[in-house]
Amino acid sequence: MRYESIVQEETENKKESLCFVPIVNINKLGGYFFNFGVSKRNLKIVKQLLNAHKIIPKVLLEGNKIKFLPHPNINMRDLDQNKLSDLFEQYGLEILKLFFKNEFKSSSVEGDLFLEFFSTENMEFIKSLVQNGAHTSADIDCGLIEASKIGNLKIIKYLVENGANFNIKNDEAMRWASYYGYLEIVQYLVENGADIHANNDKALRNTS
Repeated sequence: MRYESIVQEETENKKESLCFVPIVNINKLGGYFFNFGVSKRNLKIVKQLLNAHKIIPKVLLEGNKIKFLPHPNINMRDLDQNKLSDLFEQYGLEILKLFFKNEFKSSSVEGDLFLEFFSTENMEFIKSLVQNGAHTSADIDCGLIEASKIGNLKIIKYLVENGANFNIKNDEAMRWASYYGYLEIVQYLVENGADIHANNDKALRNTS
């Protein structure tokens, strides 16, 4: 990373100091460089930009007080849902953790990354998103419905334990589990308070 120097004068002590500021704006064009790295699944570019704010240049100067203005955190916005999930799937949980350290949120993504991971039933990523707050209550509720469609009881239990509302949309999760014949899921939802008579007994009719 290149830096330029600016001479600053301290009025109290009448001393000059050098302030080094980054020449390159890593967030130029609305975060284009970072989005490009994500779209190409280029791990080196992505990690370099995510860690740019930690860079301390090696400058040896005597007789001056030296200050450094670091790079800002990367501006994560309008990230493509599919390309981002591909990046995480390819390089694993560690790169997702690095995103969270840089204030990654669900609003950073165009689309719903939370639901994207249900297509692969990736429990590790789902847990990481929930634990780091990169979701909304609506994400969890919709996630419960998707998990009921694919019959993944492990995910359903995790989402319910983390506040999923199985009564949403007239107990849609129950209706899908009944429709596909996922008896264990139906039993679990009923034991936890799901209404088998919701929506004119549709869950019961789905089993007949």
